[in-house]
Amino acid sequence: MTKPVAYEDIRTRPAYVRALEQVVQLTAARPLERIVEIGSASGRVQPGQFLMHLHNATGLSVIGSDASAEGLDVAREAARHVAFIHADAMTIVRREASPTTLIVAMNQIGKLSPAEAQMFFDGIRGAITFSERGVLAKEAAQRDRDRGWDHDYAQLLRGFELIELAASPTPKFPEREAIIATAYRA
Repeated sequence: MTKPVAYEDIRTRPAYVRALEQVVQLTAARPLERIVEIGSASGRVQPGQFLMHLHNATGLSVIGSDASAEGLDVAREAARHVAFIHADAMTIVRREASPTTLIVAMNQIGKLSPAEAQMFFDGIRGAITFSERGVLAKEAAQRDRDRGWDHDYAQLLRGFELIELAASPTPKFPEREAIIATAYRA
């Protein structure tokens, strides 16, 4: 018998709270029609929970996506009122990105290689909100070299109007921080 997953409430996750605030700010300034979340069935947050908070705060339609078919089965069961698409991040950007769509990628960009991350951001037309865990400046360069991935967010966001970029400490690991950004490109 599988042990039930203990999901965290997004209200206890500073990166999600800050991202929600950024999305509300963005939708007040830009004519967006829908939100598509990448990685809806992964992580420690209840599948569909963040999307419903986004929908309730903005009134926009929401779609969840994930590359894991098994994860999406769990997400569909937990959030029956949300539409889900089985696809990876690159496919979602190719199929769903438009000037009236907000792509949400919480803790997903770090899973992409630098080349994939560049293609991902190059494909965004409309808005993106994302969050990534990191370490403070001195340690970040070493960690990225060790992993072999060096995501230069200044480069990735070139050509975007930066709505907001924030960093907040993570509760469990004070030496780490969460980078939260929202940007728009027509």
